[in-house]
Amino acid sequence: MDRPALAKLVVSPGYRTPFRVKRTTEGRDAAVTLLIDRSGSMAGEKIALARLCAAALCDALMQLSFKCEALGYSSVESPEMRALYEQKLAEGVDVNRFNRRVERLDLQIYKRFGSNNPAGLSAIDCGHENPDGEALAWAAERLAAQRAGRRILMVLSDGYPATGDGHPVILRTDLRARIDEITNAGIELIGIGLLDDAVEKFYAHNIVVRKLDELPTMAFTVLSQLLLKRGYRHDRH
Repeated sequence: MDRPALAKLVVSPGYRTPFRVKRTTEGRDAAVTLLIDRSGSMAGEKIALARLCAAALCDALMQLSFKCEALGYSSVESPEMRALYEQKLAEGVDVNRFNRRVERLDLQIYKRFGSNNPAGLSAIDCGHENPDGEALAWAAERLAAQRAGRRILMVLSDGYPATGDGHPVILRTDLRARIDEITNAGIELIGIGLLDDAVEKFYAHNIVVRKLDELPTMAFTVLSQLLLKRGYRHDRH
């Protein structure tokens, strides 16, 4: 890590990669996905810094020829889903087996694998709620399709999974199950908590950002440490 360059990520529009040039030949056989929680609680300074962090990470990774992708997730109320739910309810269908009945997933791709155009990152904004488990499964499936020796999925979130019509226990149980599946598939997961320690309850490898302006530095630090490791252990940060 080139630590003096980290400060420039926030204050300089023309920041350079915070990884030292001598590292550019190491660990390129890796694909990295940044998955951003776009729930309403992320509005304001949180989403602004998440946007900056995503831009800085993608810029650095692209300069070093790593495959990278930036995604976002949320939920939005869907009149079509509500109408279908009410129809099935009127028909006597057991709808208890569905945990989402009114809100549909809102999954966004801001920067794709294989693209060197990060312009879409400027569109990162907030939605309604955060169905984490389903979003992780989507991001992991995209990441697993990449040819790479290592696959790293970084999740940036500020709380527990939630939807306006979902049961909290089911959502949390689902998230844990998805994390187990993804980890067992060989994808390395990192949970980054923004002013919230919920990530500690789900992700074996996690960090909690207590001060918002420390997000870029901490995200780069944990990613660089992981990229420079030859092996990976599921331990608490």
